[in-house]
Amino acid sequence: MNPSDVPAVSRMEAENFAVPWRASDVEDAVSSVLGANLVAVENDTVVGYLLGQAFAPEGELFRIAVANSHRRRGIGKAICDAFFDELTERDVTDVFLEVRSRNEAAIALYRSLGFSPTGRRKDYYKNPTDDAVLMAVSLPERKKKP
Repeated sequence: MNPSDVPAVSRMEAENFAVPWRASDVEDAVSSVLGANLVAVENDTVVGYLLGQAFAPEGELFRIAVANSHRRRGIGKAICDAFFDELTERDVTDVFLEVRSRNEAAIALYRSLGFSPTGRRKDYYKNPTDDAVLMAVSLPERKKKP
């Protein structure tokens, strides 16, 4: 991801999240030395993105979204796999995230990638109010699985 992707990512934020990040938040993520941010592009159009960071030995996945028109095609998994590769190169061993407890599609994706629930934060999200499920994956352990 580079600064020229910020407008497209910001539009997708507004389409996919009840409380989207502002363009300035996305810009900050892109310019961060800890940033591990990726876009999926098809025909010169951003169709998915991931915002994360790496601070070895830990990484965090902040946001991931795929355009409605491109869902169920493996783009989310591909972005996450590329993210894991990037983090592995940066000596990250454990990746963490928070997800709305009602976001069954995201939880299913994260489970398929090896994430497991590690805790819960009651009423963490607003608009609508929802718990956050905390999840983590060990990258070395993930590599061992077939």
